[in-house]
Amino acid sequence: MQKIISLLSILLPLLLVNCDNTQSSEANHNLEELLTDLVVSDGDLSLDALSDEEVANELFIDGDADELGRYELVENYEFPIKWGRFIQSIEGNIVFDPYDLETDTIYASIERVIIGNLVVVSGDTSTTDSGFVFTPIDTTSKPFEMFSTRRVRFVRMFGNEDPFHGWRIRGKTPVVINSVASTVGISSISLNRQTAVFEFEPIFSYSPSDSTVDPFLTIQNIPRLFNHEFIKALALIDNTNPNMGEYPGSGEGVFLHYGRFHHFKGRHPMFDDGGIISYNGHYSFDETENDNEFTRIFKVRRSQNSQNGIAYKMYFDTIDYETLLNPEGEYHSTIIGIPYIIQN
Repeated sequence: MQKIISLLSILLPLLLVNCDNTQSSEANHNLEELLTDLVVSDGDLSLDALSDEEVANELFIDGDADELGRYELVENYEFPIKWGRFIQSIEGNIVFDPYDLETDTIYASIERVIIGNLVVVSGDTSTTDSGFVFTPIDTTSKPFEMFSTRRVRFVRMFGNEDPFHGWRIRGKTPVVINSVASTVGISSISLNRQTAVFEFEPIFSYSPSDSTVDPFLTIQNIPRLFNHEFIKALALIDNTNPNMGEYPGSGEGVFLHYGRFHHFKGRHPMFDDGGIISYNGHYSFDETENDNEFTRIFKVRRSQNSQNGIAYKMYFDTIDYETLLNPEGEYHSTIIGIPYIIQN
């Protein structure tokens, strides 16, 4: 009897510890499911505007031009091209940093794998009485795989007596999307508000490698743009492709996507030609040709019937010319995406 009692005295604490661990593990699982639902329902964190499929006709026709008449990439090559990404799947998971149930702040990483095809349409151009005409000649396609990552911060705003109540997303970093072993990268992006002719004031900047600045965007520091104002966007590019000298300019194209969802999305080229960028009489210098500092002026527009303060998304997108011009070339691209708000 004494041996049985002694054995129970040893096993009982172990059973209690195991029970506590099981309950704690289940509670953590339930909480992470709740936080995952917050991510899924947050439109700012989706990549729904990354695919060009629903706007392919507009991109391949591309009737948008600034006053210099520069359309996409068509004036850079002997044979002009149009291109677009067609996403087949986006899969991933959320990796939570270690935490305890009593905390009121939890951090996590959102990691996704993006698989699709890059479609390049080569053709010819002409100017007619009715305007600019792009005539397709050939279409090529190459598969691609990209990896996206961003950080998110959850904060329990109320309900301290219940660890499952009151959680909200209160901080998200820009999303960074890279192809495998990409030879092109974006070292920094910035948005600048026009205050006078050739004069701008900075309103937002981000560098993935700058560890001295809090990368989390919150309601206090998310870029806020005013409807119909003019913004100068800048992107600094790194290109280590050993074959880039075989291609025009600095060896890569840079584009700015902005708008809401699929249906209100525009994609426009940024420039590194050392010239004056003009848009509806608003001007800005691209100071040095082929220095990998790309610029563009754009006019802020709200989508029709959208409410004041609705979040939009913007992508800075660089893709090397070997990817676009060489059907046998590897796929190299980097994208940085940020949410922004348009106000009246």
